[in-house]
Amino acid sequence: MPPVSVKAEQSGGVAVHLEAAAAWYVRLCSGEANATDHAAWQRWHDSSPECREAWSRVERLQGLLTQAPSQTRRALDAAASGKRRRLAACAGLMLACGLAFLLMRASPEAPVEWLATAQGERRVVKLSDGSRLLLGSATTVGISFDARRRELRLKDGELQVQSGHDPAAGTSPRPLLVVARDGQVRPLGTRFTLQQDESGTTLAVQEHAVELTQPQREASPLRIAAGQAVRFSAGAVGVPVASSAADDAWTRGLLVVLDMPLARFTTALAHQSGKAIECDARIAGLRVSGSYLVDQPAHSLESVAALHGLRVETTAAGALRLLPRRD
Repeated sequence: MPPVSVKAEQSGGVAVHLEAAAAWYVRLCSGEANATDHAAWQRWHDSSPECREAWSRVERLQGLLTQAPSQTRRALDAAASGKRRRLAACAGLMLACGLAFLLMRASPEAPVEWLATAQGERRVVKLSDGSRLLLGSATTVGISFDARRRELRLKDGELQVQSGHDPAAGTSPRPLLVVARDGQVRPLGTRFTLQQDESGTTLAVQEHAVELTQPQREASPLRIAAGQAVRFSAGAVGVPVASSAADDAWTRGLLVVLDMPLARFTTALAHQSGKAIECDARIAGLRVSGSYLVDQPAHSLESVAALHGLRVETTAAGALRLLPRRD
């Protein structure tokens, strides 16, 4: 059998390690692997964490790879002469490359760095490519940059992205992609916000434009221009509308609401401020409108109380509680 290259473990990047893992898989399942082959595979497997991770992906995707052994045997069984052996080797190589491609598609590289904020915290992060991130309250973002691409993963919370000119791109641009739970956003030299909640995601564009795609749906990218916002979930995308001051108010330390139920308002203020806030069930349905400072939750609640004839108390545990005014 032709030798399997073991140079992959010396190279950076996930792709080369997955290619090597797929090639080893084809060889070991071919029916022609001997003790020397197994020893060589073990040396490759133990040579680096990247090689072990690549092989673990192969094992995790056994359901995907179940057809590989029979396909490989059929290709190799046709090899009786030197010429046919060369053809079989080419077939095995093509299969290995196909498996590596499926592995990369099915199991993308994990972000190399995670950033997280506590509830009530906002944080500015400047990236090596010149981009600027603003993480909102209780937000988790993964950053994965390599020589070919730049990827941000919004796991939880809210994020503002201002894309910059990538100094490392040179003559080969590295596309920037923001992957959220419900879709993917490609910035077109822009500034925009993403907010995830239990029911979906809100995308609002402040400068230039972005393209929204959902890999799980067969649809063309949706272009969202500055001044527009769109609401989308895993199964649907709404119609872009004019954005409002509420869409990116959190980036300025504000909570802007219009005719919002009081119980929902206190939940939102608690999330943004990090302060425990309670709302009495008797007033939960009152409607609230206005602009409120999230860094001063007590002051914001006093403003609401004064407008609606309510009162604010502090519980023994330190929480703020909105109650009906005493008779």
